[in-house]
Amino acid sequence: MAVHVHAYRVGEAIDTDIRLDADISDALRSQRPLFGMTSSAQFLFSSTAEKSETFAMTFEDGLWTIPRTPLRNNNQEYLQSLQVDFIYSRAGSVQSVSNQYPVYNKDQPTYFSIDYKWTVEDAPHVQASMMLMVIVVFVACILFLLDAFGMKADDVSGRGSANFGVASAWDAVKEH
Repeated sequence: MAVHVHAYRVGEAIDTDIRLDADISDALRSQRPLFGMTSSAQFLFSSTAEKSETFAMTFEDGLWTIPRTPLRNNNQEYLQSLQVDFIYSRAGSVQSVSNQYPVYNKDQPTYFSIDYKWTVEDAPHVQASMMLMVIVVFVACILFLLDAFGMKADDVSGRGSANFGVASAWDAVKEH
């Protein structure tokens, strides 16, 4: 299985395809979102767009897609603007893409705009996660060693079993 991995630099254009109904074409460089930068792009209502019913976009060779958006709504209003939200990591990868509700207008515009908004995803707290994992593994190892060697609390303090009601592997072997 091949995994598409690409680290973008801030300001680098993201590969973008435009879909008008079944027609797919590459977006112009001026219409592409710039990684990590809020920007806006204009799309003309050409003769092709006037005949089309829906508009959609795909990013990074189809890895991310925004749903088809009608160019005209039920009230015969024309698409005026659409906001596309990107969540990205500081490492240079897009984490998710979504779009907001489109804005429509009764007057037929010569173009509609797409606003690209970027939000950086906070990095997880790696040090805290690692420390928690080390503590859990350490406690699990101690409990396993106590159980494996059959050490019981009555051997140390004279009170019941240290395995808290769970039969140790050693006890099971002694019974057979």
